Amino acid sequence: MTASKGHVTQTQAARIPRLYEGSTLRHIEPGGEMGVGRSGYNALHRWSERHPWFLDRGVGLLLWGDNGVGKTYAGCALLRLMITQCVPCLYITAPELKQELVRPTPWADGQTLGQRARTVSVLLLDDLGKEYSKDGGFGFAELAFENLMRARAGAMLTTLVTMNLSLDAFAERYARSALSLAQEVFVPVQLKGPDKRKALAKRNKEMLCGQTNGGD
Repeated sequence: MTASKGHVTQTQAARIPRLYEGSTLRHIEPGGEMGVGRSGYNALHRWSERHPWFLDRGVGLLLWGDNGVGKTYAGCALLRLMITQCVPCLYITAPELKQELVRPTPWADGQTLGQRARTVSVLLLDDLGKEYSKDGGFGFAELAFENLMRARAGAMLTTLVTMNLSLDAFAERYARSALSLAQEVFVPVQLKGPDKRKALAKRNKEMLCGQTNGGD
């Protein structure tokens, strides 16, 4: 979906998926419905409290952990917080970033989506590692990521990244130069907790079987 010439909300302009339009840090507190563990929550909360310092230096977060622990939710919650502070933001997935090198998507103000990703104040790059393909596309994907991060680091623009890869797997998959750059512009934060998707699947099944009243 490209940006239209008509009115769009800041959330729509940021491309935050509809599923995460209501994301908020309140829901990821330990014990909350989207809890990500005490250490993860503390790191997210401190970054949000001190975001002017981090944004001024172009320092973001590398959110990593198992499937379904709430990495994308947490990243979108931070993006929505930035939007309330009138900070231009953008959400893009790693596969979309790779695709931009092959078939650029028209965006707004004469930019493509890929160009917007390079210049927006705060970028959320979701699912790093998913752009990798076993058919030989890895070098191409690696180049897309490193070039994006080098451009953004040079302009001191802040990037948030989510990935299922462990830090060791990240070190194995990406080039030494990319790792060195990542150490400069990211603070790694591990998010922990149960697979929220399994809980949602259970709720949906119970709803279908008439075992719940459909409440939140």
